Amino acid sequence: METKTQNQSKLDSFIRNPKKALWKMTAPFFLGLSVQSIYMLMDTMFVGKFLVRDDVSDETLQFLSQSALDAMGAVFPLMFIIMGLTFGLGSGVTTLIAQHIGKKNKRFADSVASHTVVIGLILPIIITGVVLLLGDSIMDLELRNTSDETRTYARQYFQIMAFGSVFMILAIFFRSILSGEGETILPMKVLGFGTILNIILDPIFIIIFKMEVAGAAYATVISNGVVALSFMYLLIIKKKSYTTISFRKNIFKFDYNIVKSLFKLGIPASLSFAIMSFGMFAQNSILSYSDQNPNSTNNPYFRYELKSQEKQINTLSNEIEHQASSITESHGGVIGGYQTAARVENLFMNLVIALSSSIVTIVGMFYGANRIDLIRNVINYALKWSIILSVIATITFFFFSELILQLFTNDTKTIEEGVNFFNICTFSLPFVAIGMLTCRAMQGMDKPTPFLFITVLRVILIALPMAWIGVKYYNFGVNWVWWSVLASSIITTVFSLMWMYKVIREYEKAKLT
Repeated sequence: METKTQNQSKLDSFIRNPKKALWKMTAPFFLGLSVQSIYMLMDTMFVGKFLVRDDVSDETLQFLSQSALDAMGAVFPLMFIIMGLTFGLGSGVTTLIAQHIGKKNKRFADSVASHTVVIGLILPIIITGVVLLLGDSIMDLELRNTSDETRTYARQYFQIMAFGSVFMILAIFFRSILSGEGETILPMKVLGFGTILNIILDPIFIIIFKMEVAGAAYATVISNGVVALSFMYLLIIKKKSYTTISFRKNIFKFDYNIVKSLFKLGIPASLSFAIMSFGMFAQNSILSYSDQNPNSTNNPYFRYELKSQEKQINTLSNEIEHQASSITESHGGVIGGYQTAARVENLFMNLVIALSSSIVTIVGMFYGANRIDLIRNVINYALKWSIILSVIATITFFFFSELILQLFTNDTKTIEEGVNFFNICTFSLPFVAIGMLTCRAMQGMDKPTPFLFITVLRVILIALPMAWIGVKYYNFGVNWVWWSVLASSIITTVFSLMWMYKVIREYEKAKLT
């Protein structure tokens, strides 16, 4: 993990060639995010395919594996609340550092970086305490229609991950500091090392120690801990960054205005991610309801009733076997299929996030340097490539979804529901990519609130009401949830594009006057 000291700003090189700068940032950023996604995918694969239990039959083991996947899927929105709040504040850190590097005010950028670390040590205590206090109640509400095994696994996984969230939060903040100064190679190396460690630990805890879902959580927490400590060593002790992180009395002085600026830029993004988390939680609840709703033709209970009528002439033993199989099918698979597919889809979304995060840094530097003339060009270039790449991803997920999902689970129900998700939601990827990029570009131009407004519009005002009404009152089934996601993505993307170009025109006019 050795790297050269970053002793000068990247501002001049960004101004000389913005397009090259975009890819130089995006490529390592994408690889770094991807290895983080592999954390989750490794957990999913080992739990879904290699769960070990000596005291149960193969059928029961399949049911437990499905329950474990459903549990991890249910916990993800809760963990995403922590991640979202942290990513949101981290985006404020990135924006503020980038803007002041653009203004060639290194001392202020140094102070922002130091304050970020302090916040990163305090915030986990608050967030973890709140989430742990409310976590069980939220999961009971989310998983009220699932099996006891799913709820037990979910509590185990969540408690371990929540207590270990301090490492995840610190790692995100350190990466945000480096992103603000345009450095993405060092985070890629550190996160890559953490991923390799996670891949090694997963089979040890899950297969050898037979710790099931808890083993996956312990492997991830330990890996995150190593990543966070590596960042602390490299940035604070070895000084491997452009910004200087120091807590010496003659250098560091707590500044309320810096904290205020960080929260002003970061809170709208944090709330946006929190709303996304709420959206995932609400989707899981709607999916759980749909999975259990006997009136839905998309529903395993409905199918079970039809099968039962057809098999009344069978022997008692065959009927018992059928019922056991139906119970296994009915109490899960939908949430697990959705979350498994979503985690796979995140590999592409990492590219979108990498592009949009690079745009925050580059646009932030150009904004700070008062180079409004370069902002429109680099955004248009990023939009073009986000469309091209998202179309390729859409085609891939649509035609090869079943093959991809088979890598992570053997459960037919989970695969079936994951394929249903891909067949519809994959068409939303170009719109999601454009929407994310436009919102982050506006954040770089000191406009953080559009991200929040558009997220509220997409999740709270369109997607969730549309999904709930269709499933509850019209019995449209699970697929209607995915159509709701697609519709909301299309509508809000058009709106965000119009908003962004309006902001750019305002800045261009202001410079002319």
